[in-house]
Amino acid sequence: MGEMLAETERATGAKGIGKSAVTSGNRTPTLAALGISKRESAEAQLLAELNDEDFEKIKSGRKTKSKARKERKVLRSLELMKRAAAMMTAAAEKSILEVCDVRHCSCAELFGAGVRPDAVITDPPYPEKFLPVFSELALT
Repeated sequence: MGEMLAETERATGAKGIGKSAVTSGNRTPTLAALGISKRESAEAQLLAELNDEDFEKIKSGRKTKSKARKERKVLRSLELMKRAAAMMTAAAEKSILEVCDVRHCSCAELFGAGVRPDAVITDPPYPEKFLPVFSELALT
């Protein structure tokens, strides 16, 4: 029942105008017309969204619907946060690349090309044999 309700087109109602605004052409049944309460609909849809393991736990009494509802809410929040973070990361990366000249090279190559950067990011510590690289950077 929950899967069917989740896929069913929603009845639009009067959209705050009153019963007179509901057209007789609206053939989408309401929950009341189907003999289902809003709570029954919500719970049926919750159960339909569960994986088989969680459904069996609820059925056997090892897990409550309340706990499943809370877990679903947390998972949805995590999914939304991941999507938002991915969008922000992509936007930030795009804006950084629009205003920054990012290069992956040695200081000698950079300065040899005539580039005088505002900032150089390195990831030391390096072995002693790389100390001349820092000398090049210090001289500029």
